[in-house]
Amino acid sequence: MRRILTNGIWDLLEPLVSAAKSSPVGAKPKLPDREFIEAVLYRARTGMAWRDLPDDFGGWNAVYQRFKRWKDSGVWCRLFEAMPKDSPLEGAKRLFIDSTTSRAHQHAAGAEKKGPRTAKSSTTTRRSGARVAGSRARSTSSAPTRTPPSR
Repeated sequence: MRRILTNGIWDLLEPLVSAAKSSPVGAKPKLPDREFIEAVLYRARTGMAWRDLPDDFGGWNAVYQRFKRWKDSGVWCRLFEAMPKDSPLEGAKRLFIDSTTSRAHQHAAGAEKKGPRTAKSSTTTRRSGARVAGSRARSTSSAPTRTPPSR
C-alpha cells in the first residue's frame, strides 16, 4: 500500500504530534501515531467510508474513534497551529480542509425532512403506480446523474 508520510516528514511531524496530544488516559492504542495518521490521510485521499479502511490499519472503528477523540479534544487544531508555515507540512492543512474530500451520500440532497404526519397528509390520495407508468415522460435530461471525480 502506498504511504504518504516519508521518514523525513515524520521526523518533522512526530514532535508536533507528541506535543499536541494531551496526557494519555487508558490503554495505549495498538496502532502507533504514524500509522494512525497514515490511516486518516489514506481515508482523506480516497474519500472512502471508515468501514472500508484496509485491514493494514487495524480495526476501522478503532481508527474512527481515535480520530473522533482527537477532534473532540482539539488535538487536530493544536497540531495544525503548531505546523511551521515554511515547512513541507503546510500542504497537510490543505489536504484536510479541501472540499473535494468532503462527500455526501447520493441520497443526502433534496429529501424532505421526516416528521409527524398531519391530518391532511395522511388522507391525501396517491396516484396509482400503473397510471404513472403508462403516462408519457414530462421531462427528460441527457445530463449524467453524477459527475466523475476530478483528478
